[in-house]
Amino acid sequence: MSDDDGSVERGVENVVRACLQVQPRERVALLTHDADDVARLFTPAIERAGARVIRVPLEPWAGRTTTTTTPGIAASITGCSASLLLARGLPGPVSLAALQAARRVGSRHLHAIGVERRLLGQSFRADPDKLAALNAEMRNLVAAAHDIVVKSPTGTQLRVGTAPAFPILALDGRPSAVAFDNLPAGFLLLHPATVDGAFVADRALVSASFAADTQLVRRVTPTFHFARGRVERFTCSDAGLAERIQAYLDSHSHASRVGTVWVPTNYLVRTEIGVGPQDALLPGLVVSLGFSASERTRAPWDAPVQLRLLGRKQTLEVGGRTPVRDGRFEAWFADGLDPLR
Repeated sequence: MSDDDGSVERGVENVVRACLQVQPRERVALLTHDADDVARLFTPAIERAGARVIRVPLEPWAGRTTTTTTPGIAASITGCSASLLLARGLPGPVSLAALQAARRVGSRHLHAIGVERRLLGQSFRADPDKLAALNAEMRNLVAAAHDIVVKSPTGTQLRVGTAPAFPILALDGRPSAVAFDNLPAGFLLLHPATVDGAFVADRALVSASFAADTQLVRRVTPTFHFARGRVERFTCSDAGLAERIQAYLDSHSHASRVGTVWVPTNYLVRTEIGVGPQDALLPGLVVSLGFSASERTRAPWDAPVQLRLLGRKQTLEVGGRTPVRDGRFEAWFADGLDPLR
């Protein structure tokens, strides 16, 4: 999908009008890090909505702690009722500080890390009303079944149990003053009560602590074996990658525990494009170790580290229904949603 078909512009307008819901005479903070080209697309779109843009570059905060960065960012966006963060990559402490600053000033906040033009023309175009409907349908299935079974041709056989104590959060790209959202949007997020079985991470391993070559991951297919929500053991035929995985698991007492699972629902994400934030929303289930987003998921523990496990061609079974088969939504689940609209 090329820029000249208008898809990028539609994605930008969708974010500004439908997701962030910018209103006339609002002050909108545009926080950026290594994303000036994308920011140049959003500034006029926000102004067309009748709002005033307050540009806040985040590069000066790199290398500082969250504790020292949060007050500075908050001071820069005071008086802004909406905020949008655009970054290609962002240090963890700065990312967290931006979220805390938005919460401190009461801004409804959208967080987009790893953003680039291709995403604007694809996953960023998803209608938040349709995402909300798909999220509601998936959430009803999961809540009634109390578990999700994940399978794949390469050996994934995992059971994820849920419990009423841990809410099933639905992220559809529309933030509020008390709850931020992410872009690209469209997924359920929850802290699981139990996780047992095997998960083959043959799509990608995503972590801030180490870089895993995607082609290597697909060749050696790291496999994680879980018992009671924790990695019991893993197998990986590449010694270097195995060493990096083990270093991550040893980095914190909760690093090997499942912090969250994600169930993607973005109907515009159908094929891999080699861009992590969008490819992570392909139909299936993402297992995230470590960080549990405890403030929102009510997990009884948290961790400052994270490793996300992504698999290929997954099938989800939820309460006798199969909303995802071989990495694609079944027709009954996403009926009528045209990915090429």
